[in-house]
Amino acid sequence: MSKRDEEMEAQRKFSPQHIDELAECITGGAWFGEATPIGLYHSGTDIVRFFRSLGYDINSLEGSRVPFTQDLLNGINHKEDGFEQIVRITERLLDSRDYVMHEDKLENVVNHLNEYLKYDGFELTKIGTTYRLVEAGGTAPATEIFGSTTLSLPNVKADFERALSSIESDPGGAITSACSTLESVAKSILDGLGKPYPKDQSIQPLISATLRELTLAPDQYSEAEIKRILGGLVNIPAGIGVLRTKYGDAHGRGTQFTQLLPRHARLAINASSTIGLFLLETYLDIEK
Repeated sequence: MSKRDEEMEAQRKFSPQHIDELAECITGGAWFGEATPIGLYHSGTDIVRFFRSLGYDINSLEGSRVPFTQDLLNGINHKEDGFEQIVRITERLLDSRDYVMHEDKLENVVNHLNEYLKYDGFELTKIGTTYRLVEAGGTAPATEIFGSTTLSLPNVKADFERALSSIESDPGGAITSACSTLESVAKSILDGLGKPYPKDQSIQPLISATLRELTLAPDQYSEAEIKRILGGLVNIPAGIGVLRTKYGDAHGRGTQFTQLLPRHARLAINASSTIGLFLLETYLDIEK
């Protein structure tokens, strides 16, 4: 990672508007206000408990609930790893188990925060039963089929959720999970078709075997343009596999190891989800 890339990553912060609205949603707003809280109203004790559940050493509030929470979040946002911490805080706020009797409040908080997050280039999207903060328009489309009720793909969903949740905190781990997502897609399709796995179950042989069973292998077509496009369906997974080997967390790391940036992880995840979606949609068409 170059010095410039490190500086750019360190400068990544959420806007003051998102921080203020996040504080409003965590606290429920001022108790004397006339407006109905966006989310759930939380007392000072509740707020302390919330931050302590995230590992912050806070024993009591200093001052009023809302200003205290705003100041705390602003301080966190300006730390070197503040971006990752605010992501974690935002996602923790949206734990569905805290809204079992108030599902409408959860929806209100998500919609409200998304109105501000879009200006930062992010959005909250539901993956399974959890909300994740992702780049706007980035990986959200993949969840439409990876979370589909028409397919039983628990391993695909688990790998994909793990990849999304690790982008900022562990790009190498996210790349490993992106690779595992494609491997799980290939194995799920081969299982559905009643076909055996290849002897070598690494990503490239798995994808090649799946493409052949779906009649998508490049050598099954004579047109040069189609062969070129289908060739990408083999080469891109192979490239993700190389990234996993060199930079992922599936193998040991030497003293010369270089950590990738979150944008590299997003590239691998977006590429794997695009190919995975195409393979699954093709499989679903065959099964109709």
